[in-house]
Amino acid sequence: MIEIKHKHGRVLMTVDADTLRRADLSGANLSEANLSGANLSEANLRWADLRGANLSEANLSEANLRWANLRWANLSEANLSGANLRGANLSEAGLLARQYVCQIHASRHAIVAIDDDVRIGCRRRPLAEWLETFEAVGRVNKYTETEIAEYGIWLKAIAAALAARRGEVAG
Repeated sequence: MIEIKHKHGRVLMTVDADTLRRADLSGANLSEANLSGANLSEANLRWADLRGANLSEANLSEANLRWANLRWANLSEANLSGANLRGANLSEAGLLARQYVCQIHASRHAIVAIDDDVRIGCRRRPLAEWLETFEAVGRVNKYTETEIAEYGIWLKAIAAALAARRGEVAG
C-alpha cells in the first residue's frame, strides 16, 4: 500500500500496490503531491493533474503523461526518457533537468523531444533517424511539401539546440 501525500503531509491518494511503476494514475488529482524520487516508470498519468507537484529526481521514463497538467511542477533532475508528453501542459514547470525537453505545437502534429528521442504525433524515433527520413515519412503520410519543410526546420532547430547544449559549434 502506497500513500501519495500532499506537500504538507495530507494523504491525496492511496494506491493498492507495492510500487508506482506501471501504476494507472490516469486522471488522478495529484496537485501539489510530493513525488520526489518516486519510481513512476511506465506509469499511466494521462490527464493527471500534477500542478505544483514535486517530481524532482522522479523516474518518469516511458511514462504516459499525455494531456497531464504539469504547470508549476518541479521536474528538476527527473528522468523523462521515453515519456509521452504529447499535449502535456509544461508551462512554468521547473525543468532544470539533465535532459533537454522541447515541446513544439507544429501545424499537423506536436513534436516532443527529450534529448535526441523525438516523437512526432504517435511516431517515436531518434533525432538522427528523423533528420534522415522526415521527408519520406511526410510524403508517405500525405503531408504537403510546406508541412514537410516546416518539420525539417523544427528538427534541425532541435539538433542545433542539442549541439549548443553539448558545447558544439553549429556549422
